[in-house]
Amino acid sequence: MILSYNNHNYRVYDDNGSYDINKVKFDVTLSQTSKGSYRAITSEKSYDVFVANDEEFLYLFVEGKQFTFRKLSEDNISHGTDALDKGTGEIHAPMPGSVVKVLVKVGDSVEVGTPVLIIEAMKMESTLYADIEGVVTAVNAIEKEQVGTEKALVVIEVVGD
Repeated sequence: MILSYNNHNYRVYDDNGSYDINKVKFDVTLSQTSKGSYRAITSEKSYDVFVANDEEFLYLFVEGKQFTFRKLSEDNISHGTDALDKGTGEIHAPMPGSVVKVLVKVGDSVEVGTPVLIIEAMKMESTLYADIEGVVTAVNAIEKEQVGTEKALVVIEVVGD
């Protein structure tokens, strides 16, 4: 499933209770409590989640906060090219959280898959990875900082060509 939130696209896979959001794994046990209501359990905390959706949107209500995601199809993404898999060089948190550790600095060379940042969201630590090969040109996060999804935490630019 491809979802858009705050002008960022996320590819979400459900792998038997392990959710992969743009190649970042989250282990969550979901159990339905009633129609549209779920209990989401992480390694350290549980959440009551209400889910509603229509043809165009998915709505999540978690601890009094509403998150509205636009549902996208492969055809919606960049005129037939998959912008999610190409990488943008801008690394964003997949959900609001706290920066645990910054693993790169400006000037570092990175390859696709290089760990750049560790965040904690929903009491789970997740590592964010470089999505392109290049050089880190900006680090917009510091340890223990609360971050949302809108700000690029690390910016990577392709060098040369």
